Amino acid sequence: MNETSDATSILLPLWRRKWLILAVGIVVGVASYFYYKHATRLFQSTTQVYLGAGTEEQAPGEKSSAKGQATTIANQVQIINSIVVEQVRQAERKKDKALVRGSKIRAKAPEKSEFITITVEAHTAKGAALLANATARAFITRQHASRTRATERAIAIARRQLRRIEAAGASKVQPAKTTEAGESKTTGKTTSEGTTTSEEKKPATVTRAPSTSSVLQEAALSSKINQLEASLAIPGAQQIQRATSTKAVLLSPKPRKNAIFGFVIGIVLAAIAAYALGRFDRRLRSLSSLESAFALQTLAGFPKVRRPIVRREGEPTPSRFLVEPLRRLHSAIQIAVTPDPRRARASRTVLFVSADAGDGKSTLVADLALAQRDSGERVAVVEANFRRAGDATGSPDLPCRAPSDPR
Repeated sequence: MNETSDATSILLPLWRRKWLILAVGIVVGVASYFYYKHATRLFQSTTQVYLGAGTEEQAPGEKSSAKGQATTIANQVQIINSIVVEQVRQAERKKDKALVRGSKIRAKAPEKSEFITITVEAHTAKGAALLANATARAFITRQHASRTRATERAIAIARRQLRRIEAAGASKVQPAKTTEAGESKTTGKTTSEGTTTSEEKKPATVTRAPSTSSVLQEAALSSKINQLEASLAIPGAQQIQRATSTKAVLLSPKPRKNAIFGFVIGIVLAAIAAYALGRFDRRLRSLSSLESAFALQTLAGFPKVRRPIVRREGEPTPSRFLVEPLRRLHSAIQIAVTPDPRRARASRTVLFVSADAGDGKSTLVADLALAQRDSGERVAVVEANFRRAGDATGSPDLPCRAPSDPR
């Protein structure tokens, strides 16, 4: 009796439909290849912007903490993703609508870094590089203008403070003291003709020396103004690693990888479908299912062969794939047929029946007779189907060999 294990029962539906599963995988893989071969391409191009010491929120020359600098860089990234990207899209849309259609522009900056990476995805390599460079230039122009305005505003404030300090120092001037009589002193001067003239002196003025704090404030403001004016010539942000069309990366499609992935997916889905069909199939396909359905013991199971009876040395012989199952059936019949105590000999008649014509009754009878003949048994085959008689051996009679000691 042949019994199938759980693994065999699971893999049997897959193995039975293996060619169908393979065909589905090949069809899905080929379809995926041609689909992605003609799909719209998507390229990616990147460029970087170095912020340097300047930001929009921080004036040059001012110190800030690391946390404040990180917040400033995050704000710059938000400005690029919201304001600058929209400006670039509007400007490029006026030039070429197809270039902007379907494109994606995003900026990001690693933590504790002064570099902002701008990544652009577009349908052409040239378009991706163009949008990346345009976004970097627009941000640099905006950042430079904002930095210049902040610097000029800081210079104007410092100059106003310097003028205020100088005006306060100039107001500290006092007139000189007069004589006790309230009259000014006169001096005599002799002219060239010998006459004497008198000249009245004007009241004199004196100034106080400026305080030390005023001098320090003026020096600090002057130094700050010089530093701010010098910072105007220093660029706040610069573009590095300029994007080019030759460096653009093809993101999709990738027909070969997509075809392999489609083939695997097709195999998996077809296997799942085959397993589901096998589980919901109510037909009896295994020996264990036959035994449970008919409540009978299965003596042997025979594989399907193209030629169940072949000729060797001029005599009909069972196929080599049926020899072992036939021997098993012959042994099972010998064990199952027990002698009847009321009879001298045991029952020696075996009836072969089936539910439908063409199931292989005649072929099985002929093969079993040949197997019993080879084991030394005396065999007689009787055709009882008078309506559709069959000849399994291909000859009018089935030659059998009688043993030397017949039973």
